[in-house]
Amino acid sequence: MIPGKDRPFVFEDLTIGMAWTFHRTMRAEDMEATMALTGDQNGYHVDPAFAKAAGFGKIIVPGLLPSSMFTKIGGNLNLLAREMVFRYLMPVYLGDCLEARLEVSALNPDRRIAVFDGHIINQDGAVVLTCRLEGHLPQSEWGHPEKPEPYFP
Repeated sequence: MIPGKDRPFVFEDLTIGMAWTFHRTMRAEDMEATMALTGDQNGYHVDPAFAKAAGFGKIIVPGLLPSSMFTKIGGNLNLLAREMVFRYLMPVYLGDCLEARLEVSALNPDRRIAVFDGHIINQDGAVVLTCRLEGHLPQSEWGHPEKPEPYFP
């Protein structure tokens, strides 16, 4: 049985250095949906003149949109996050093509906690965001949760 395809990942499947990636292009409809969901109407995201005056040149994408790329990977793993820390290093703009990478960096078998480090790069290869998260994976006896296919697009 293949973890993530035939059954959920469990803690015992993980090894230090395992990594997953996810790609996404920042689209206007995704930005609008994020802002509607969060209520974030920050001037940097909605006012081109304000964003330009602030030195960004144009509006920037709300940070939770690219950050959600890590939760996409975690969701595919059935990871129940306990803590997430994000560092926003560069602005992200509409049309940017991003790649998120999340890697197992530590395992605590006594507490069944996995720690992951991640980063997101843009189409120019620049790191725009880093992440550190920790959480729990399911136990094998819990079974396979119902999820829409595909598990990993």
